[in-house]
Amino acid sequence: MRRDVAVREVEEVEDGRRANSRGRFTLLVDRLAGQGWWIWAMTAVAWLATSGAISIGTKGFSGAPSAVAVIAFCSIVGLTTGYAVHLRQRLGRTGKQAKASEEFFADLTRVAADFLWECDEHLRVSSLSEGFLKTVGRDPQALIGHVWPEVPGLGMAEEARRTLAVALAAQRSFRDIACSLDGADGERHHLRLTARPFFDADGEFRGYRGAGRDVSDLVEAKDRVRYLDRHDALTWLANRLALREDLERVLKAARREADRPVLLAVDIARFGSINDAFGAAVGDGLLRAFAARLVTGLHPEDRVYRQGNDEFAVLRARPSPFESVDGLVDRITQALSQTFVVDDQRIQVTGHVGIYYVEPADADYETCIRRSLIALRQGKKSGEQAVVYGQGMDVEAETQRRLEEELRITIRDDGLALNYQPQVSLKSGRIVGAEALVRWHHAEFGFVSPGRFIPMAERTGLIGDLSRWALRRACEDAAAWGDATISVNLSALDVREPDFLQWVQSTVADAGMSPARVELEITEGVLIEDTDAALGKLRILKQQGFKFALDDFGTGYAGLGYLQMFPFDKLKIDQSFVKRMLWSKHAMAIVRSVIKLGHELDLVVCAEGVEEKKQLEALFAAGCDIVQGYYTGLPMPASRLKALTASREARPGERGETQVATAGTAIGAGRTRGSKDAARQRRAGERHAAALP
Repeated sequence: MRRDVAVREVEEVEDGRRANSRGRFTLLVDRLAGQGWWIWAMTAVAWLATSGAISIGTKGFSGAPSAVAVIAFCSIVGLTTGYAVHLRQRLGRTGKQAKASEEFFADLTRVAADFLWECDEHLRVSSLSEGFLKTVGRDPQALIGHVWPEVPGLGMAEEARRTLAVALAAQRSFRDIACSLDGADGERHHLRLTARPFFDADGEFRGYRGAGRDVSDLVEAKDRVRYLDRHDALTWLANRLALREDLERVLKAARREADRPVLLAVDIARFGSINDAFGAAVGDGLLRAFAARLVTGLHPEDRVYRQGNDEFAVLRARPSPFESVDGLVDRITQALSQTFVVDDQRIQVTGHVGIYYVEPADADYETCIRRSLIALRQGKKSGEQAVVYGQGMDVEAETQRRLEEELRITIRDDGLALNYQPQVSLKSGRIVGAEALVRWHHAEFGFVSPGRFIPMAERTGLIGDLSRWALRRACEDAAAWGDATISVNLSALDVREPDFLQWVQSTVADAGMSPARVELEITEGVLIEDTDAALGKLRILKQQGFKFALDDFGTGYAGLGYLQMFPFDKLKIDQSFVKRMLWSKHAMAIVRSVIKLGHELDLVVCAEGVEEKKQLEALFAAGCDIVQGYYTGLPMPASRLKALTASREARPGERGETQVATAGTAIGAGRTRGSKDAARQRRAGERHAAALP
């Protein structure tokens, strides 16, 4: 057998020859020697008996040349056929893979939350995936042919348009271009577009291929957070942060357009007392109702804000052709003066308005707020409902700031003083006690009224230090007075302090005073908030011998039930009723009713603000127990009160006019009785001291 032809087995050839009597048979040649290719080919083999050679080929070929030719031909045919088969198999596999990839990609585009798109070099939409229908609910074909920024119903901010234009001019990618589009359901869908440029075979820019995402949920969540950040949770009005942003924007616009914005500061008069009387729930309801009235009827360009607690603001960005500022203020004050009904409680309130006409050239946010509040506080101080800011008010505000700073230093350095106003028994004419009144004589500003610095102390957190100082000094002074009672005013903030009991007890004990000689005066506001805690503290002190007086009775909102709940010893009639009782039958009726009520409850009744003889006589006739006021004694230093109690102890007299005269003469600090002299005495007292409001 020839060496250049390999057959599977030589024996197969021999077997074939023997099996074929004519010397021809069929043979499968499965590999060409030396080629490494396995070729399955069928050919004819002729056995030449004379030469012993194998002739491979077809009929008519014989001998060695013929065999070589046949082998060469078979090799070419075999190689070609084999490669064709291999290529067909490979192409089959590639086609299947391509089809699978195409189906996979199609499936992804169908189920993906995003949608895919393509546009040409002019941003004209040429293709949109089915995901667009799922995302926006609109037929993708409706957008084909439209330029992206000009798609009907598409909203795109100017900044986003500029970003897109810059990317297009540079033929570069862009990411998260924000836009919005109306959906088939009428809702606004917020989209983000991201794309990469594509180029043809010659490198020419042909457009963009990209994806779009519906981020409506994310945008709505961010908007919600932004809304909550800029709105008050109680009234849902815009808050201080929103006011800052709006006011700064308005100021910039006003400087460009020469407008003059107006900022109003609005608050509720005596809101703290209302909140204390009816509780926090009613107070919150009043704030909501108050806010609703402020908003009602406002011009669309006027916006209302809640700055904090009971302080509100109204910002008018530019002059209104429909309503003047005076008209706006009148409408606000009239609306607020109407009765509010909150949780079945009828509440009558008034509001104050501070008006600042903004000067855009020299005003910033802080200046605008400060000046509107200065005008507001000026109105509260003067009793006016509306006050326009004036340049001179800055001086007053600066004075207030300095006083707040110096009050802290004055308390620390023991720079305050205590004066004492006698409390006189109408039965005996004796001084039975004295009320401690804090006085502040400032080196530059002179006498500073308690009506000014005590609220300042409460506002700045100094009231606790002030009360501790006053109680300590009063107990030290009163230790030398014999058996007279010393009365000290306490703030509601004092009673709420965790160590209230400890510092009251230790202060009195350190001064060597008996608790029975210490009378703590509180107002109704102490009783309203956290009633159980306040009641528990007062009862402990009561058991230790301390006395309690309910101050300014009749001016607050507390119910009569507190007179039973708390261990009071004394009821003090507010001076506003005493001053009016001679010419107001209603005031006189209230005074008589309070005296009768106090006696029915076994309480001592004390009338404050007695300035005239006729007032004294009327109170004596009504059965009042104790009086206090300029007619019976000015506030005085401890040394003078000590001398007075030592030299002018009571002279028992008969009941009636004689006794009244005795009281007026003995305790009148040497002044002649009578309404004319009492008035002069009152004026003198006002020059040197002022009673607590």
